[in-house]
Amino acid sequence: MPEFEEFIESLPDVLGDSYNDSDGQPTKTFDDVKDFAGLAKMALDSKRSASRRLDNVIQKPGDNATDEEKAAYKVALGQAIGAGEKSEDYEFFHADSKGLPEGWNYNAETEKAISELALKHNVPKAFLKEASEAMHNAQLADYQKAVAAQQVATDKAFNDEANALRVNDKWLGDATPKNLRMVLTTIENFGSDELKAKVKEAGLYDKASIDQLKDWEKAGVPIQNIPFLLNVGMKLQGGQLPKGSPDGGGGNESDYAKNKRLHPNRPELWGKE
Repeated sequence: MPEFEEFIESLPDVLGDSYNDSDGQPTKTFDDVKDFAGLAKMALDSKRSASRRLDNVIQKPGDNATDEEKAAYKVALGQAIGAGEKSEDYEFFHADSKGLPEGWNYNAETEKAISELALKHNVPKAFLKEASEAMHNAQLADYQKAVAAQQVATDKAFNDEANALRVNDKWLGDATPKNLRMVLTTIENFGSDELKAKVKEAGLYDKASIDQLKDWEKAGVPIQNIPFLLNVGMKLQGGQLPKGSPDGGGGNESDYAKNKRLHPNRPELWGKE
């Protein structure tokens, strides 16, 4: 078909640079087209393909679009990306409370405010839930790091206090159990009923070494308070507190009588008469 061949050959001159592909070379689009019917079919197929692509495209409103058109565009776009249609559609990640630190909770008012903001900006529901989980994990990790750092500081303070007692002349050898029994005497005389119960439950009467002072702390007797409680106990034993004080006695009692009075239910602490 001479006419068709002449038409194809004229296209480079008619179309100019438009005849070339993106690499600057002459297009080969028409190489397999043999006649005008084939050319027409290629044009129709191309148009139909473009129409199908446009059917799946959400057209952005133009500059002169009405408020209704803009609102419709926002709704269509939100539906396409999975955004909520109302704030209640949004969900937040909530971990099982059994695995959370004591006092950890989720703030419903904060979540409501975030949901409303997400709705306003067409945020996908899946994104918000995933983001809330990532935020939860980050906050929990920070909390756990802070707790661990606090524990390290607490352990260091305890060890420093314990080491100070180990090199203190007043706590060497047999002095340690004697001193701790004296601390227990102070607690029996001045401690609250709750503290006395914890001391008894923890079995502190049988834990009279510096290495066991962690158990004393757990029972409510911090290691830094022990020297003070010892001094009070020594004054009790030496009769340095005035009569009518909580020990109920003076300073002329024998050790046996004093221990019996201070520990009426602990005969193993009385000593020899």
